[in-house]
Formats: sequence, structure tokens, C-alpha cells
Amino acid sequence: MKIFSLRRSFATTVILMAFSIGVPLIAQLRVRVVTPGTTFNTEGAVAPGVVQNVPGGRRFRGRAGSLLKLRAVMRIPAGSVADMQRLVVHFHTSAGGPRLRRVEVRNGSSAAFSLATDLAGDYVARETTTPDIVANMWDFKSQPRKVSSQTIIRLEVQFPVGFDSAIDPGEFVLTGVGVDFPRSLASETIEEHPPISLGVGAAVIYAIPSNNELMWYRHDGRNDGSFRWSGPKTVGSGWSFKQMFSGGGGVIYGINDAGELMWYRHDGLSDGSFRWSGPKKVGSGWSFKHVFSGGGGVIYGINDAGELMWYRHDGLNDGSFRWSEPKKVGSGWSFKHVFSGGGGVIYGINDAGELIWYRHDGHSDGSFRWSGPKKVGSGWTFKQVFYGGGGVIYGINDAGELMWYRHDGHNDGSFRWSGPKKVGSGWSFSQIFVDESAS
Repeated sequence: MKIFSLRRSFATTVILMAFSIGVPLIAQLRVRVVTPGTTFNTEGAVAPGVVQNVPGGRRFRGRAGSLLKLRAVMRIPAGSVADMQRLVVHFHTSAGGPRLRRVEVRNGSSAAFSLATDLAGDYVARETTTPDIVANMWDFKSQPRKVSSQTIIRLEVQFPVGFDSAIDPGEFVLTGVGVDFPRSLASETIEEHPPISLGVGAAVIYAIPSNNELMWYRHDGRNDGSFRWSGPKTVGSGWSFKQMFSGGGGVIYGINDAGELMWYRHDGLSDGSFRWSGPKKVGSGWSFKHVFSGGGGVIYGINDAGELMWYRHDGLNDGSFRWSEPKKVGSGWSFKHVFSGGGGVIYGINDAGELIWYRHDGHSDGSFRWSGPKKVGSGWTFKQVFYGGGGVIYGINDAGELMWYRHDGHNDGSFRWSGPKKVGSGWSFSQIFVDESAS
């Protein structure tokens, strides 16, 4: 009751102030929601090393003269439809390198916004609307653009070409795309929950021992398989779910015996502190042999018929009940272990211990577009196996040893590996998974 009264008095005070100063104050109240650079992927297949997470965002490299098309599902406030009032793209390019040639916001086949650009340089913190030739921010206050939880942000990046000799085409690092929406004083429905980020090179691992405590570990040597760790720390108790998996940014999903899908967000993700949001019930009837996150709110489930089902939880960040319609994207999926490799990549281990690589090129919208399968390994006989991000795969053998592998060909399914390395012992857990932010 005290919290409610405080909020009501605060809202009343702001409204009275608005009337005393004028209506424009209300019009200026906005909330910004950022779609992180790490959620963007290329359209179609790309060569190894083209896409890589780096501190502050995601790096894209291309061949000389190539045009990369990047896309991500726009993050919006709670609700299925919103008014976009402003758009800003934060990025930086190497000197003499690529240029941002087009920015689009698409609702299905129609464009809510499309503009040819010619931008290069450091726009990580810069936000400018004039002159047009250097603008990276566009204002729609007079004519807000309707967007939804299925709206796509699309960027085109052109890499330079050398005429007389070979050149280094450079790199494009995307920090994120921010969108400003009107903030309502009359309700509490808009909540901005930007994803919690980890330093590149670390993987947070959650594990459930026999006493149902939730344990937090951080493998600081994730990138190179070195034995550098933080933790363990106990960050929860009573975690008795049939299946558990990460949604990224501290979000954890659990499916209980009643088939209910529960949402939690570990706000202490980065340091293992005991800070939480939730739980919230975000689904029912969840009965799958395997279920795992594909990143960006996408969840895959394999049913008893071997059908691979695609879901997208558009309320991923705040636990709101907003979903995109489920779609069947595959059949004949019969594996002992199956897990996401980020960017649409899915790994499956069959009864023969073969590691099979697939890439769901339609993972962002659930369309039936695939690359693979390709056999990328054999002899994968682990009690538990899970993805750690950046091509890293962890496996726990019968001796309780935690083994580190890095699939350097994970973007295209080529047979290129680093490892294995032993990075732990005594790993005996009923369930184990890595926060998807590492992907």
C-alpha cells in the first residue's frame, strides 16, 4: 500500500507540474529501449570469423566489396504495438573501412522507415540529427511510426574494394540500436529492462546439485580454455524443475511438473549476487523431450513425435506474457543431447556419439530456412553437454571432469577445433546450463 501511494503521489505531482509548465513536458517524456548489437545476425550464410562478439557489441567483417545485411527483432516496451518516436544507431568502423549504407525498420513486407545513408567513423556515443550527411539519429515525433514485437531492424553495411591492390576491408562494430517510445504517466506498463551484459570472454554457468540449490560459477577463461574461475556461489534454493534453460541477460526459464513455464531474471548475473526479479508464469502445456533457447527470445522444443517447434517470447526481458505464434520448423529430430550454438546454430548428438551441426537461418522469425546438417565430431559420449558461447562447448564425462572444446568452425559447420582441455573436476549436477548472453 505504501509503494502504491508513493507512486500515485509522484505521478500526481508530475501531472500537476506539467499543467503548470505546459503540455509539452508530457510530450517530452520518453523511454528508450535498446536492441543490443549482440542480437544482430547476418542474412544468409557467411564465412568463418565474419561475426564475433567483442567488448561493447558485435563485430562484423566482410570481404572487399561485399555488402552485409544485418537484422534483429526490435525490442519494444511491454505491449504488442508501440509508437516509435526516435531511432538511433550506435556503432564504429575502422579507418578507411566499411560504411553504413542503409537503415530500415520493417513490419513484415512493408517499411516503417527506410533511408539510404553513408556513415563511417565513431558513433558509439554520438547522437546527431543534422546535417543529414552525418546523422545517425532520426526523429519521428510529428509522425510516430507504428512498430510491434515482430518488427525487424535491418542494416546494410558496405565494405570497400581495392582497385589496384588488395586492401584490408576493415570491420563494423555494432553497439546497439536505440528506439525512443512515449512514456505513459497514467499507467505502469512501460518498463525498460536492458539486458545484463557480461565481459566478453566469460561464461556464467548455473548448476543444480542434488539439494536443488542454484549454484553460480563464472568461467573467466572461457575464450581460451584456461583454468580461471569465479565462484561458486549459492544464488537460490528450491529449484526443482523438470527442465531449465537460459534465455540470456540473466533470464532463466523453468518447466515444472504441471507443464508451466516459469520466468525468473537473475539481476546478479555478472557477479553472483543474490538479486532477482520474478517468478512469473509465462506459459502452460510445455511438455517436450528437449527444450532450449535460441537467443533473442526464441525457444525451441522437440516433442515426442520428433518435431522441432519454434516459439518466440517477446516478453523475454520483463517476463510479460507476449508471444509470437508457434511454428513447426523441423521433423525427425531424435538426439540424446541437443543445444543451441547461437546465431541459429543447433548441435545434436546422436546415439552413435556423432556431433551434428545445423544452422536455422530462419531462427529470428521461425521461417523454414536451414543450412546443414554437417557432421563435425565423433566420440561425443558425455553425461551432459552444453554451449558456452563463442564456439565453446563444455562436456561433463562419467568421471565428473568438465572438458572444454572450441568449435572454430561453428559459424559455417566446418571441421575446425581447439581443445580439448580439462577445466574442472567434481562436476556432478542434475541440470546445468550457461547464460545465453555468452552466445
